[in-house]
Amino acid sequence: MIREEQEIFIQFSGKSRQRILHPARVTLVRDAQVQFMASELDLPFEPDQGIRVFHQSRDFMQQTANVVGIDEDDRNHTVTIEWTSEAVSAESRTCYRVSTVITELTASLGSEKSCRLVDVSMMGFAVIATDQYAIGDLLEAELRFNGHTYSGRTCVQSVRDLGAGRIRYGLLPLATDDCGTQMLAGMQVMTAELQRRQLKRLSGVV
Repeated sequence: MIREEQEIFIQFSGKSRQRILHPARVTLVRDAQVQFMASELDLPFEPDQGIRVFHQSRDFMQQTANVVGIDEDDRNHTVTIEWTSEAVSAESRTCYRVSTVITELTASLGSEKSCRLVDVSMMGFAVIATDQYAIGDLLEAELRFNGHTYSGRTCVQSVRDLGAGRIRYGLLPLATDDCGTQMLAGMQVMTAELQRRQLKRLSGVV
């Protein structure tokens, strides 16, 4: 949990693949809102802007937020944000991933309707796409499994260039609305069923 006077780090969405973190210090914590003072005065904060916040708790954590207030003067740059997701580990995906490479499952990401789904867990999933995004970008996505569709808004967690115009994206759903909750529920169903199928294959059961 973030506390007052704690140092945090801000990341902006953008086309750069490099993770750039800007330091700030928390000045007020109130319910779902946090106010902080940025160390740099020329950061591109805008109203209703989506950002990613990194902070140290038991682990190094990350969390998405929207900018709801900006107060600038010659010496200080104070920003108020409201959380749009729960905090998760920034070190690695915390749940067991199930490979979906041999299943030929696909997913939609942004404008691409048929991206190859390469793994899924109860907290996130990965696809191979051709459009270019950066860590922290927020995108609409859709998972399809056993005749069901699970839609929601996701955040890019990792980017890996595979060459030949193919890019692997790790994605985290934002569970702040009905669609986000629906996608998380769908990933739980998918993870459980795909694990069961893998165990059957490994044991030789048809």
